Amino acid sequence: FGVGKMEEVDQIIIHALKSIGCDLDDDVRSVSEFDSKMLFSSVVRCMQVIEPEKELKTESFGKGMSGRVSACASVAQAVKESG
Repeated sequence: FGVGKMEEVDQIIIHALKSIGCDLDDDVRSVSEFDSKMLFSSVVRCMQVIEPEKELKTESFGKGMSGRVSACASVAQAVKESG
């Protein structure tokens, strides 16, 4: 992909994430601009759309490094289990 194509891909991804309810800042133009919280919440939202019955333990994400590791491990396991 050229630079223009990657920007187009980023815009498609950002639009898709917003359309499923991800809370992204309007000034975000590229996936590379996502901070850890935006990336985490986007993955969680995608998992909720894919498997709405699956409960994800995400409340500890903002509570220090150990909470983040635990929350990310929980989401990673859910992604792995979904295939």
